[in-house]
Amino acid sequence: MSRHQLTLDSQTFLKKVGTQKTTRDYQDRQAIYSQGDDANAMFQIQNGNVKLVVASPRGKQAVIAILGPGDVFGEGCLAANSLRISTATAVQLSTIACVKKVTLVRLIHNDPAFAKHFISYLLARMVRVEEDFVERLFNFSEKRLARILQMLAN
Repeated sequence: MSRHQLTLDSQTFLKKVGTQKTTRDYQDRQAIYSQGDDANAMFQIQNGNVKLVVASPRGKQAVIAILGPGDVFGEGCLAANSLRISTATAVQLSTIACVKKVTLVRLIHNDPAFAKHFISYLLARMVRVEEDFVERLFNFSEKRLARILQMLAN
């Protein structure tokens, strides 16, 4: 299993965004956004954890990620006319920074160094999602649980 650096440098990211963000505390099990909502912002976890869950039209649910401090989520807002494809929920008391789509787009266009770092982050995240998918297809649940626990410990 390969290791990918998945966190954005929190200090650099927040400094680049400046006052163009809002920060909010979420209680355990409080929804940050729901599947089907308009995707108009990206979020960064300052402390705590967030669970991303997708639901099928028949109500079946699957956890697609558990994220921790430094991770971003909701980056799908950068796609044109996008809706949330998952529900994001705080797993414990969590502090989350919210950056509006318009701010992100401006930052990506005006700061090539940030854009390069952000794209690298997104590609590493995409690789991790693919690895997780393969893991779920081919490995027993005990091995998957061990991998998840190892990731959470790191």
